[in-house]
Amino acid sequence: MKRFPLLNTYKVLLYVVAVLVLVVGFLISLGNASMSIWGETGFQFGEFLVTFIPFILGAFFLAVSAEVIGLFLTIEERLYQIQLNTTPSQSTPQTGFQRGYWDVGISAPPTGQPPNMSGATAYPADSQATTHKIRATVTAPERALIRQQPNEMAPANRMARSGRDVMLVGRTADGAWVKIDAPFDAWINSADLAIQGKIYDLPVVSQ
Repeated sequence: MKRFPLLNTYKVLLYVVAVLVLVVGFLISLGNASMSIWGETGFQFGEFLVTFIPFILGAFFLAVSAEVIGLFLTIEERLYQIQLNTTPSQSTPQTGFQRGYWDVGISAPPTGQPPNMSGATAYPADSQATTHKIRATVTAPERALIRQQPNEMAPANRMARSGRDVMLVGRTADGAWVKIDAPFDAWINSADLAIQGKIYDLPVVSQ
């Protein structure tokens, strides 16, 4: 639901307005139903209901509108999670990066060597990181988005859970984004990582 902050704001405002409508309607209805006859104040329940019912209906429709927005946000979030958790076909061999959107990362390699990425395609010639790699651990609170290009507007094609290890093979000139050793274009924000080494030891690679 965090993907639609404006709709969440509208939902909260609708609930607040609904409560205010009820409070204001109650006060107005109470005033209309209170009548003074021969110096004594009487209460006309029928007049109270006639005045208060429209306010109740208005508050009801506001609350229903808020619930519709909440239902939309819940369904959209669920569909988004299903899309991200969709795993590839089982007919092809699966590498560590092909097990699903929630399993992007590498296992700890033996003897301190980079992991075996058998079946992974080679990087294009624009990647200058052919041998030098740096290990990093995802430190985002829950998960970090892995994007096709080093910017926040680029589509996210994978996600990495917090605590997962990845191998870095390149970076942007300012070091804000680093490229992951993967058989696809994989960039992650360096702020989401604990890098085990110096980020500026990585070569600058093109997008």
